[in-house]
Amino acid sequence: MSAAHVRACYQLVKEHDRVGRMADTQEFENFVLEKRHISPALMELLLQEAAEKITDLGEQIVIRHLYIERRMVPLNIWLEQVEGQQLRDAIEEYGNAIRQLAAANIFPGDMLFKNFGVTPSRACGFL
Repeated sequence: MSAAHVRACYQLVKEHDRVGRMADTQEFENFVLEKRHISPALMELLLQEAAEKITDLGEQIVIRHLYIERRMVPLNIWLEQVEGQQLRDAIEEYGNAIRQLAAANIFPGDMLFKNFGVTPSRACGFL
């Protein structure tokens, strides 16, 4: 899969998610990050998998292009951790997400709980 294809897919989601129910991503270029915030294992993995996208500046690295996605807990895991009203609210929010996505002409191919996530504000979205 090419970088151009990945960019096109992210752009497609950005243009079509008018209801805010899909994973929210932000795109960055020339992103500077302090090395002290990166574990040695992650740094090694980054260099193995994307060395051409990384510039080492000593105490910092520059990542030429990346997407950052808001943190979400997969819905199937969330449902195992809550009960009572929180459980009912999560299921209702899941239904609202599907309904709003469908109203925007977006149809998730697989509506399993694991393909949806819960944000810190307890909104449900498609991953």
